[in-house]
Amino acid sequence: MASPALAHHPAADVIAALEFVHTADLSPDGTRVAWAHSRIDGDEEPIELRLTIVGESDHSVLATGGRNTQPEFSPDGRTVAFLRSMPGRPTQIALVDAAGGSVREVTAIPQGVASRPRWSPDGTRIAFTVGPEPVDRRLPFRVTRAIGWLDGIGLVDDAVTDVHVLELADETVTRLTHEDRISGSPEWHADSASLSFTSSAGHDEWHHEGRISTVDLAGGIRTDAELPDVFALAVHGDGLVVTSRGSAVKDDIINGRLLTLDSAGRTTARSGDLDVHGDVIPDLPVPFTDPSPVILLHGDDALVRTHTGDRHELHRVALTGAPHQSLELAAEGSVYALALRGDVLLYAVGDRLTAPDLRVRDLVSGEDTAITDTASHNRRILTPLRVEHLWAHTADGPDVQTTFLAPADSTGPLPTVLLIHGGPEAGFGEALFLDAQLLCEAGLGVLLVNPRGSRGYGNAHIAAIRGDWGGIDADDFHAALDLAIARGLADPERLGVAGLSYGGYMTTWLIGHSDRFAAAVAENPVTNLVSFYGTSDIGLTFAPRQLGGPIDTAFDQFVRSSPITAAEAVTTPTLLIVSDEDHRCPPEQALQFYQRLVSTGCEAELLMLPGASHAGSVNEAPVVRRAQNDAMADWLSSRLLGD
Repeated sequence: MASPALAHHPAADVIAALEFVHTADLSPDGTRVAWAHSRIDGDEEPIELRLTIVGESDHSVLATGGRNTQPEFSPDGRTVAFLRSMPGRPTQIALVDAAGGSVREVTAIPQGVASRPRWSPDGTRIAFTVGPEPVDRRLPFRVTRAIGWLDGIGLVDDAVTDVHVLELADETVTRLTHEDRISGSPEWHADSASLSFTSSAGHDEWHHEGRISTVDLAGGIRTDAELPDVFALAVHGDGLVVTSRGSAVKDDIINGRLLTLDSAGRTTARSGDLDVHGDVIPDLPVPFTDPSPVILLHGDDALVRTHTGDRHELHRVALTGAPHQSLELAAEGSVYALALRGDVLLYAVGDRLTAPDLRVRDLVSGEDTAITDTASHNRRILTPLRVEHLWAHTADGPDVQTTFLAPADSTGPLPTVLLIHGGPEAGFGEALFLDAQLLCEAGLGVLLVNPRGSRGYGNAHIAAIRGDWGGIDADDFHAALDLAIARGLADPERLGVAGLSYGGYMTTWLIGHSDRFAAAVAENPVTNLVSFYGTSDIGLTFAPRQLGGPIDTAFDQFVRSSPITAAEAVTTPTLLIVSDEDHRCPPEQALQFYQRLVSTGCEAELLMLPGASHAGSVNEAPVVRRAQNDAMADWLSSRLLGD
């Protein structure tokens, strides 16, 4: 039997026409910004490298053709190094004169460059990381790591990276490390003769076997600290500054922290109660919206992005003396700090309805200058939306922040989709979520909820669902729906539910325990926590933390919280979307649930996204993102709107 053709929904064309700022850097004198601009062109997504002079409205083009990303100015500001990916060729480091001219690739790494180029302070070298030479995996091979595959990476043995240095004088490349680990974040010391970097054995992102090391140009390595869960690194005098998940300091604090590391390997927590590894979750192909922020140094302070409520802010954290923190920059939307040169800050700001655009701020005067305006282009395409801010009351806990989105000209109770975020330690907020916009483009209302378990409201809020997935978190979603119905926003007879990852988990949980939904879309869900424990790249550590212990002591809870146990009760028409290279919520999770629905006679379909990782519908190739957009919009609108 031939596979049915994928339905097309015009809302997907709207989303595909958007433009984004991809990556950016600020020149050493603070007067120019190099930035990458992305757009979709058919099945391709070219990324053009541009340059804007601060205070001018126009821009020049530095590099075009293929994907030109991750720019970084040389210390003298004359040259921009960047990553260049041309069709059919591995990614290389390229250089271009900041005043314009021809692009010159300065590496020829057969397997490609794996990280952003980092100039040495004296401008004579560039550091970067490189993976191993390809191995023919059609032949038998052994796996010796506890977790052999990582999502978005694949087999860890094929993804280990080492620090390399390019000598610009003769364009020779020297490999400095041979760690058999995933090494990254190389940062130069002031002497231009040594670098510090992070490395992990690759077990998983929730419990890195982390190490911070320093290597000199002869390849001599010393270990500075064994510190799990390090996500960003900066060199400060004779010491280092790092951001780390709370587990790195051996306590029950969930918030990410900023720590100083002295030359003796001693760490000091500096960020207090701030969460520097939070996640106001977007649905955007924009790397700097990732949960791990950069660390920007301003004298003896660090400027770092934080997660507070429904937005990201920029806080100043003292690196010496008594720990001290203060708010540096907040906006109506979320702030993403990108580069700091002297007293000039490059940052991006976006909100629920617009993707981030670049601004430059003078930290002395507080004056802002706009650099990009993709919002003007995108506003001409997108349907204007109205935003209703709500707080849903829960019977036994705190009110939970809830947002209702709908086309601005819509009236009366709307067919509405409860859209659930992943994590669950993340949150909806002031960040454009394209799936929500997509559904509004299709004429639906969208309800976004930050239930207990979400991030941004303190450790107690995050930890509230531990040991009881499918309990009070489910209650919070129903409370939010009840509120939207009572306010006349949502039509109780035409409700849908959808989500990715934990959002997929909760989608499959809700339709197994309630008949109030007329349609569901579960993307890369967790449905069987018992098999998830042994097949996911985070199963061995994340699942016990969330479910009250390892599987041998909390087996009953693993079973009790698994949606598969209630699959036979599902009558909601359900579409499952599956990334076939998802190592976070492996495909078997969706396949088990799908087969159970079909066997009980429930209307169900399954869409496979070939070659896609867990967040493939967010950041994979346009053909993958468009397929997900088409399928979600068609499945939900046809059942809730009747078209």
